[in-house]
Amino acid sequence: MVCNTSYSDSTPSNPGNDDNTYTCSATTYPGQERTYSFVPPTGQKVDVVLDVPNSAATNLDLNVQEDDCGASAGTCTGSSRNAATVREEVKFTANGSTYYTSVDDEIGTRGVGYSLTAWCSATCNTVSDISSALTCTSDISGSTSTGTDILDAFACPTATPYPWADERNIERIYAFTPQTTGSVTMSVDSMTTDQDLFVLDNLCDPLNSCIAGSDAYTTATDSVTFTATTGHTYYIVVESFGGASSYTLHFNAGASGACREDCNDLVDNDSDGKIDCLDTDCFSDPACATCADTDGDGSGPTSCGGTDCNDSNAAVHVGATEVCNGIDDNCTGGIDEGVQNTYYRDADGDTYGKSSQTQTGCTAPSGYVSDNTDCNDASATVHPGATELCNGIDDNCNGTVDDNASGATTWYRDADTDGYGNASVSQTACTAPAGYIANSTDCNDANATIHPNATETCNGVDDDCDGSIDEGVKTTYYADSDSDGYGNSASPTQACTQPGGTATNSTDCNDANAAIHPGATELCNSLDDDCDTLVDEGVTSTFYTDADGDTYGNAASCV
Repeated sequence: MVCNTSYSDSTPSNPGNDDNTYTCSATTYPGQERTYSFVPPTGQKVDVVLDVPNSAATNLDLNVQEDDCGASAGTCTGSSRNAATVREEVKFTANGSTYYTSVDDEIGTRGVGYSLTAWCSATCNTVSDISSALTCTSDISGSTSTGTDILDAFACPTATPYPWADERNIERIYAFTPQTTGSVTMSVDSMTTDQDLFVLDNLCDPLNSCIAGSDAYTTATDSVTFTATTGHTYYIVVESFGGASSYTLHFNAGASGACREDCNDLVDNDSDGKIDCLDTDCFSDPACATCADTDGDGSGPTSCGGTDCNDSNAAVHVGATEVCNGIDDNCTGGIDEGVQNTYYRDADGDTYGKSSQTQTGCTAPSGYVSDNTDCNDASATVHPGATELCNGIDDNCNGTVDDNASGATTWYRDADTDGYGNASVSQTACTAPAGYIANSTDCNDANATIHPNATETCNGVDDDCDGSIDEGVKTTYYADSDSDGYGNSASPTQACTQPGGTATNSTDCNDANAAIHPGATELCNSLDDDCDTLVDEGVTSTFYTDADGDTYGNAASCV
């Protein structure tokens, strides 16, 4: 074997070499093996890796010895006998000896295929691709389309789902030297192919110097957290396991204490909310000797890299609420920005301002008010809330002239133009609207002949609007039950036209007998036939007593 070369082979399918016992284990195995010898350079880090492509063909063991004496006579360098994996791995530092590597089939003569590689690295790698030195808080966009490759056959001591996968592609490397001891967290995301993330504590032995890593099979996020020691340089490696990809590396050491504040870069390096000379890390720094936070508001003066524009007033600093006071409270360079009031010209002194004439400020200038609703700034009697008068002016600034004005008259609709208005249809105005009058006594505004001054006629209508119909103009008729043309005075009725069964006179003295009425012939019948209150007048005879029955009467005795 030679370093950094892979050998594809298989265990014997027929009986072959068989050392049942190895120095590296007291256990005996009857299976067949193949043995390889090689001499790696003295001092190099060696990683012997046995990969079995067929995951079902397990139980291949890896043994490395410094001699080929067999049995227990050899010196064991290392052994890997993982029953449930398709990778076996032995790491060691070469001492100039000849090493013998055996691939042993525990089961027997199966002819199992495998790949065997001895990865060797020099005493110290010279890496020209240090992409950048990380600050305490960084978000770096990068790509593994170009870079270096020092992590071949890498196996980081973390639980990973693919322990057999070699990291043999291009990687980007970032250096980081913490200023204080503390926990550091980093992650990589925004990947198009699977990128892995590792932390090395040196570049001299990348095969054995990994202190943390994440090789999750994903394009979402790989994340690593480790404890960094003050002054030690760590190397953050983004490995292109799935091929070249762009990515974003998120790096935050400040919040957990692994960074110390730089005192003159205007950056919050340790993420504690204090910048430069305001941070306790810088209190003893000579650059901050005259940069104390005089007003104690947590912000130092701008002259020392701070942000306080007035270090004698604790209410003035970046982040303060700007108030209207003629001061730059929030140190943005503007005074009272966004908080000034708008005031309006009040020329007539009625406390109502003119919207078209303004000034801004914290307090109202002379002759200005905060109201802007005056519609006539030349008249103090004209403003919202003023009494509307009958004067042809919009006194109360509601947009309408003389509406509901004090002293206004109520006018009534005169639709029939008879000079009399309808009380139920009215308007209040200073002058009569067209078609309206002051009178409201018309009882029918659709008929010009009907009004209070009209002559009442017998027509079934209240012509004069006095509430009565045909009063004083009706004719009296009398019942004429016997239809003799003479009415009964005891049964009168009034109407504009004669009802049937009536007569215009009331002289009938017997309305049940048509033969009895004024002008009738008086008969000798014991009735007042002619209604003159006399019975049988002028039609009676004189009779004489005929006592002796001789038909001749006694003139002295008559009836």
